[in-house]
Amino acid sequence: MRIEELQQLGELWGPSGREDRVRTFLREALGACSLESTVDPLGSLSVRVGSGERRLLVGASMDQPFGFANALEKDGRLRISLQGPAAPLGFLGSTVEFASGLRGVVGSDKSPHGGVPEEGDLFVAVGTSSAAETEAVVTLGDPAVRRIPWLSDGQQVAGSDLWCRGGCAILLELCRLWPQNAPWTLEAVFAAHGVLSGRGLSVALRRHTPDACVVLEGLPATPGGTPGTGALLGLRDASGAGDPALGAQLEAAAARASLSVVGVLSSLTHPLAAGVAASATGVPWAHLGFAVENWGAGAELCRRGDLEAVAHLLKAFAEVL
Repeated sequence: MRIEELQQLGELWGPSGREDRVRTFLREALGACSLESTVDPLGSLSVRVGSGERRLLVGASMDQPFGFANALEKDGRLRISLQGPAAPLGFLGSTVEFASGLRGVVGSDKSPHGGVPEEGDLFVAVGTSSAAETEAVVTLGDPAVRRIPWLSDGQQVAGSDLWCRGGCAILLELCRLWPQNAPWTLEAVFAAHGVLSGRGLSVALRRHTPDACVVLEGLPATPGGTPGTGALLGLRDASGAGDPALGAQLEAAAARASLSVVGVLSSLTHPLAAGVAASATGVPWAHLGFAVENWGAGAELCRRGDLEAVAHLLKAFAEVL
């Protein structure tokens, strides 16, 4: 796992529907490995690796949660509406950046002792003092993403939206690791419109018609799955999620490679939306991830080794039909 790639992915601006910068970075990284990629009409980036008789689609979201400016006040402050799995408390106090590079700070009308803020309490101050000044630099509807300083000691990583961009880093590494003579062909999909509804992955599933699908995303850390645990197999409830047989195959692959994989409960709606899309096409699917501390907050924390474990687990899976 190239830690500098994870950093670059984490720092790229790319809300849903505006993933151009992320897609360009990934295309260049894949091209450097002599891997040819294609872009579908929705904007998802796909690459095929290997020539096995069965096909595994592995998907990760290129986009990230964001807030868009939906109202302008006389004093120049902007009201924002949050999109994707993002709580108001996770944006409060954060620096956010618009496409132009303009930055602002998210504040709240509610006092620090007034309880947890709601979305309607949030505003962005961009350093202007009137509506006219703000209108000169921001247009209503413009999206803004969080900007958290990147920190890493080479093993632990802190930054914003690692839960989605970490999936892209894993998938990029997997494209390099995938055995060319494996019985499985890898259909790697860096999905557009992923964090809002799973739409990019849904379109890709119908386009590629794979034999199985794995969704890559970080999961909130739990007592049973903390950073350093290794790969996590996301479960909807105690009975599991996705296809039990595929989950068992992933667990067997982990055992063969002497890797840890832990089943953890997940109430997240976006990977399950992708799973519903997979189920609708009859494709067996599983949700594979890594533990993220402060999931959805301004500054998230994960471990490099966990991301590497997910990539190597899928490599081990590819080697057996």
